Amino acid sequence: MRPDSHGAETLEAGTDVNDWQRKAVYGLFGLAAAYSLYFAADLVLPILFAVYLSLVLSPVIIGLRRVGLPDWLGAAVVLSGLLASLFAGFHLLAEPASDWISRVPSAVREIEYRVWPVRETIEDAKKASEKINELAKVAETGSDKQSVVVGGASLSDLMLSYTWQTIAQTGITLALLFFLLSGGRRAITDILKHVARPERRRRLAQLFLSVQSKAARYLATVALVQFTVGCLTAATMFAWGMPNALLWGALAFVLGFIPYLGPVVATGAIGIAALLTFPDWVSIAGPPLTYAAITAAEGYLISPTILGRRFTLHPISVFLSMLAWTWLWGVPGALLAVPILITASSIIKEWRQMRAEDARGTEDGAGPRTEMVATS
Repeated sequence: MRPDSHGAETLEAGTDVNDWQRKAVYGLFGLAAAYSLYFAADLVLPILFAVYLSLVLSPVIIGLRRVGLPDWLGAAVVLSGLLASLFAGFHLLAEPASDWISRVPSAVREIEYRVWPVRETIEDAKKASEKINELAKVAETGSDKQSVVVGGASLSDLMLSYTWQTIAQTGITLALLFFLLSGGRRAITDILKHVARPERRRRLAQLFLSVQSKAARYLATVALVQFTVGCLTAATMFAWGMPNALLWGALAFVLGFIPYLGPVVATGAIGIAALLTFPDWVSIAGPPLTYAAITAAEGYLISPTILGRRFTLHPISVFLSMLAWTWLWGVPGALLAVPILITASSIIKEWRQMRAEDARGTEDGAGPRTEMVATS
């Protein structure tokens, strides 16, 4: 009995060591993947945007296929409509957006003038301590001052480089989107043909279709909800008398895809615009509070009711996903954080369900399955 017990203890210790080694390998793989994704952002981001746009637009391709259009022609029609919408939106919103951006330097002074009665008492309280600090610095460093000149690229050069980079990534996204819409289904079928086992091929096809349908439904529903929020925002901004109401509606639509941070940024932008537009505080507070009420109703009532429990994500997982992908890729990562999370969670759930079904099938039907394989 003693050797058996000693052997069991040794086996358990070896299992623990193997388990820790496996976890260490997974951790190193995660770090290497994050490192690669960070430095390959210029290549990965257009691919991800094209994939998720193809998931949203795939029902349109299916509808055009039922009408009789081939996939390549349906993809060309959808892509033409998308480009026409983008050009129309750019034509309508470029001028007011550039006007507001050009007002940023003068806006700082105007905001200071507006809030000066509030700041005046605070500034008076700080004057004595600031003078003491200045006297202390002069006593320590003396009257000599040194200036530091930082060299580097100019702002125009940086903006030009980012503009060309954005144009190149947009071209890659649109080209890949056309190929995914026109031949994505055939490419997946060709890939599955290389899987040797028919049972595994069927399972992989089921996994892909399930994840694709869930991600497509989620993205299309969220896009419809945010489009409604954008329309309501534009209507309420027009009712308040805000200039360029369509611009604020478009801003609410785009930033609505960024959880938590997007509505905060949109509320701040609308509040600053109202501060620069209206003379009284009631009119200034009205537009941002109205938008905050719209986003609160969307976040706590509309989206949970429409999406239901199947697409409900834990707030901590959403926050951590947004934090991680924003750290990796900035604003594009914040836009892709929730789609990546819903895709990963769908893959994990479907894979676990497939493994459980395989385990139950092996336990319940071992005899008949063996006979079937033997006869075949």
